[in-house]
Amino acid sequence: GKGGMGAVYLGKHKQSGAEVAIKLMLPRAAADEDAVARFQREIDMTKQLQHPNIVQFLDYGCADNMFFLVIEYVQGTALDLRMEECCYGLPLTESLQIVVPVLRGLAHAHDRGYVHRDLKPGNILLSGTPESWLPKIADFGMAKNFQIAGLSGMTLTGAVGGTPGYMPPEQITQFKYVYPVSDVFSIGATFYTMLTGEAIYAFREEEDPLATILNGDIIPLRERGPAVPVKLCNVIDRAIKYEPGKRYPDAGAMLAEMETAVRGL
Repeated sequence: GKGGMGAVYLGKHKQSGAEVAIKLMLPRAAADEDAVARFQREIDMTKQLQHPNIVQFLDYGCADNMFFLVIEYVQGTALDLRMEECCYGLPLTESLQIVVPVLRGLAHAHDRGYVHRDLKPGNILLSGTPESWLPKIADFGMAKNFQIAGLSGMTLTGAVGGTPGYMPPEQITQFKYVYPVSDVFSIGATFYTMLTGEAIYAFREEEDPLATILNGDIIPLRERGPAVPVKLCNVIDRAIKYEPGKRYPDAGAMLAEMETAVRGL
């Protein structure tokens, strides 16, 4: 497939025969110094994130003036496609076996000072079966070391990254200063949509979606998912609070609360 700045191919290692995914920067993107710098940052960052619930980095290099990144090939599907198969509402049991491991992988990244910035169903890959999914977080291409935010020279002036249905408001107003609480918001929004088939925001056709996000039109989970256990609703509703300071500070804190809330379900 192809994205805004790259293409991904299925490859095979000549000696071992192992299948891999090869992410190649498109020539038009390689001519953009900012795009090159973002790609190099993705390479350097991905090397440090080794976790069973994060797509594994394998190698990188440059050929014919194009950068490439070799990563684990995840044979299966993506969460957004699985949600589409189920008309966007997944069973509670299946949703939990996806979101809890994802939180473990995200906590690993947060503990090492990294923020994903674009968590959404399309960036969660699933191998296995609905009875025993192995989820993996993909595409840390927008991630940034929050501990040195503002000092890395990687500011995207005038740019807004992310996907509206899963985007925290501060990702619009303060793009260069995004912290783990922003990922908490996005994974909370993802879990909300998995359970309800609905976005957390009250999007209206006549209104700019970014304006809806900035207005804080967030619908509590209990209104959209009355069958979801109350303790679980409380965890998700805290994760998607408009004010960053009212959310869980990072994925590890949210994971701890989540595991307590679902115990015995």
